[in-house]
Amino acid sequence: MAQVKLNRGELLNPPWTANPQVTGGFLYETPIHLLDMCQYLFGEVETVKCESRQSISESEFDDFAILLTFASGTIGTFVTCAHAGWSYPFQRLEAYGKYSTIAVEDMEKVIYAPGLKQAAEVQDFKQVPFEEKWGYVEEDRLFIEAIINGSKPPVTAEDGYLLSRLLDGIYESAKTGKPLDFRK
Repeated sequence: MAQVKLNRGELLNPPWTANPQVTGGFLYETPIHLLDMCQYLFGEVETVKCESRQSISESEFDDFAILLTFASGTIGTFVTCAHAGWSYPFQRLEAYGKYSTIAVEDMEKVIYAPGLKQAAEVQDFKQVPFEEKWGYVEEDRLFIEAIINGSKPPVTAEDGYLLSRLLDGIYESAKTGKPLDFRK
């Protein structure tokens, strides 16, 4: 099982972030990155069901509650709000195993509870440079190596397509209220 939440402080500032003609919609503006990470961690999404609403936006959905099933068998919930204020943590991912939990908060803190009646381990990354802890250094290195060596890049066009297909499917489920099965 997994649970992910992302709150964005204010979809209306800067103004272009609320314009789906520019961003493709709120999910493409910020949540896309965590949805991508979920597919990296748990495998391709097989089914999706979304409930959403327009809370402050006049032109698009800005609150989402999404139920996802992944190829790995993981079932996850993903909740995102475009106007929640800047309450910490903005992002939180929790994954559950046999009597264990791992949680990541804003790439700042990792909490690992290895089992029953065991102390949780906490790692704090607040002092690590932003570019490093958010993966930009490694991402750039892998991309440059792929160009120089002619090898497969770490992220492919197919990865981008599958992510776009997922977001389009979430919007479709939000509009119709029906689940979507990507295995068909």
